[in-house]
Amino acid sequence: MAPATELHQAFVKATSNRMNQQSFGSRLRQKGFERGRITSGVNKAKHGWKGLRLLSDADSEALEKGMEGLVARLKAKEGKQ
Repeated sequence: MAPATELHQAFVKATSNRMNQQSFGSRLRQKGFERGRITSGVNKAKHGWKGLRLLSDADSEALEKGMEGLVARLKAKEGKQ
């Protein structure tokens, strides 16, 4: 479960969209996500969104490297056709 405030801040940073947190939460509800309370860990008692999580820096870097490799393989495949 992703903490609500951290998820909103990551969204704003990634998209440069200045949607306020209340509107952001409304959009998540419209998309079918459920709000809940985190019951353990460092974010205990904070509100969060079920079914969502933020990637760690390491996860994000691995995803980027994987995407770069995928793009390179696709380009190489296109060159062979």
